[in-house]
Amino acid sequence: MNALTINTPKIQLQDRTMTTTSLNIAEVFQRNHKDVIRKIESLEIPQDFCERNFTPTSKTVAMPRGGEKQIKAYTITRDGFTLLAMGFTGKKAMQFKLAYIEAFNRMETELLNKYEQAAIPNTISPAQQRDIQEKVARYAGNIRANYPKYYGAIKTKFRVGSYTQLPAKDFDAAMRLIDDIAKEQGTHQALPHYKRFLTVYDELGRESTMPIADDAFVMNAQQFLEALTQPGSINVSNEVLSNFVCNASKLMNQRIEYYQMKALAAA
Repeated sequence: MNALTINTPKIQLQDRTMTTTSLNIAEVFQRNHKDVIRKIESLEIPQDFCERNFTPTSKTVAMPRGGEKQIKAYTITRDGFTLLAMGFTGKKAMQFKLAYIEAFNRMETELLNKYEQAAIPNTISPAQQRDIQEKVARYAGNIRANYPKYYGAIKTKFRVGSYTQLPAKDFDAAMRLIDDIAKEQGTHQALPHYKRFLTVYDELGRESTMPIADDAFVMNAQQFLEALTQPGSINVSNEVLSNFVCNASKLMNQRIEYYQMKALAAA
């Protein structure tokens, strides 16, 4: 059995609307163009629907013996094609319809992708995000309360939900803003450079970034307790760890005594 050859449906964008032509429909459905024109003009549809979905036009076609001529044609929307194709029946016609549906869907997907890409602003790169983090950290240091001043100012001035959403065109202005805030705060002499940073969020979802000293560890309480019992997991000497545990024990005893006295006072 010979495979059915299907000419490629041609879809184009006209006045922000996906369209095809009566000539292409005749080619794909393997029909005489004059028959397609008659089919269009015999549709019993409201005039306003016809005007929106079937636009009369003319096309230049080549003559069999040379030369060209203008012929009557129609530019047809997706809705117009759907209505017109209802009158085309048979197994071949069904395959032609499916080919057109796929072509319209591909065009729709391409348009949506272009729209989504256009809607996404050109934001700062990860490297620029790190530049902002490092500059804020050098000014704010280990004082957590300082960080919202910088990041809050960036979000307010540039109307973004997070500094990571900052438009790339505003990066230099944001860096200058950080310098200006530091001068106002009297902290424009940058603190030591840090290589690591910890981004945290408070109960309101506000973001801040804090520097981490090169010899610092970041872990929760359970992880820390487990690390104490595993040799080599914390890169410090036994002497340092021993001093830490002794001091922690003293503080823990003070904490217990405090709560005991508080309980007695409340009794």
